[in-house]
Amino acid sequence: MRKLSSIAPIWAQRIKDWRMDLEILRDPKQCIVGEAWRYSNYYIVTCNKCEELGGDFYCCAHDSDPLHLRFMRTVQKFETHFSKEHLPK
Repeated sequence: MRKLSSIAPIWAQRIKDWRMDLEILRDPKQCIVGEAWRYSNYYIVTCNKCEELGGDFYCCAHDSDPLHLRFMRTVQKFETHFSKEHLPK
């Protein structure tokens, strides 16, 4: 399984530094899933799971969870899904 640092390296660094830009998370092309899809929102019509995870990231960014556990679980789900479904075997 690939890690976020190889799937969406810019977002991986933002998460590491915890520099979350909520406006960018709203834009399907600029969010974590959008970066993995090379800054495209094409995933919205081609992969229901990626669309769902994109929405989850947006919701997690607005959570009041001080440890960001839901957000980090969503990162893990995305890493697993994207590695399995969208990267060469």
